[in-house]
Amino acid sequence: LRKRGKVVKDTNGNSVYLRGDTVRGSLHKETFYGAIEKELPNKKGEPEKQIKYVVRKPLDSLDDANVKNIVDDKVREIVEKARIEEKELKKEIEKAEKMLKKAEEHEEPALKEKMAEIKQEIQRLYSLPNKNGEPVPIKKVRVYTPTVTNPIHLKPHRDRSEKAPKPYKEHYHVTNDGNYLMAIYEGKDEKGSVKRDFEIRTNLEAGKFYKLSVKKDLKTQGLKGYEGLVPITKANGKLVLPLRAVIKIGTMVILWEKEPEEVWKLEQAEIKNRLYKIIGLSNQKIKGNQNKTYEFATIVMRYQQEATQATELKTMDGVFSSDEAYKAQRKLNHNQFNALIEGVDFRISVLGKIVRL
Repeated sequence: LRKRGKVVKDTNGNSVYLRGDTVRGSLHKETFYGAIEKELPNKKGEPEKQIKYVVRKPLDSLDDANVKNIVDDKVREIVEKARIEEKELKKEIEKAEKMLKKAEEHEEPALKEKMAEIKQEIQRLYSLPNKNGEPVPIKKVRVYTPTVTNPIHLKPHRDRSEKAPKPYKEHYHVTNDGNYLMAIYEGKDEKGSVKRDFEIRTNLEAGKFYKLSVKKDLKTQGLKGYEGLVPITKANGKLVLPLRAVIKIGTMVILWEKEPEEVWKLEQAEIKNRLYKIIGLSNQKIKGNQNKTYEFATIVMRYQQEATQATELKTMDGVFSSDEAYKAQRKLNHNQFNALIEGVDFRISVLGKIVRL
């Protein structure tokens, strides 16, 4: 703590440090998305009202492939037509530029004037007429964002319509910028087959949970660790699966093929060949028959001794097999997550030895 540039000290002469109640990291991405209701055909071809998320973008930042995502039909038609005409006009500019390089001094003004007129004509292509019929340039457009289907509803808008309320328009919508943890639930069914499920918590959810005010309330309730942030059990059909472990970015795991015990029959060098570090946690939703939604965890991990730059690595799918080819970076869903987990099943000593817990 500093006051007027000087470090504040307590009665014992020790420096006083500020204790903040904040999160180290981004809670969500910066872009705010709008929500609109659109009547679109469903899988059966029947008209159905759907909520779509949109964002406002500068028109000049929009490439040709994304023009089809412009929300307003009239604006989209203008832009599609303008893009075709613009290409032809740009060819004329290129011709004029070539002529300008070879032109005599007295010919330059006419060529420059011609180029300026073509550029103005291009600008007029991207315009809408106002009430008086005068062209108004289109500078920004709303576009659909197909990748945004389940955003975070960050906070409610201050001003909301009471006469014609639209719940989907009453919040600021943002996308997640990272997940804090994933809880893995595991048990066996009547046939002895392993069944798994998961819960995922974003940085935003964890930030709210770990606020000092919330932690004080949890302490009075006798809750510790992750209790309250993730449930200690989860229903999966007729089964109730107990919490097996909580994993985060940086958690080390050892993969197994048929059973966990096989790992401890291996030499240290062989165990380390199965040692991976978790680098990504996410979830995906897939729509099945009768509009039923299936949710899967996605756990991305990298081999612990891999030194290649991340941008050069290809992420490979598939459950672990003892005779598989080397995979520097791999992706598993929660049902494929056959792994021993650091802090639960093993620890790594200061000398790098893997010790069973």
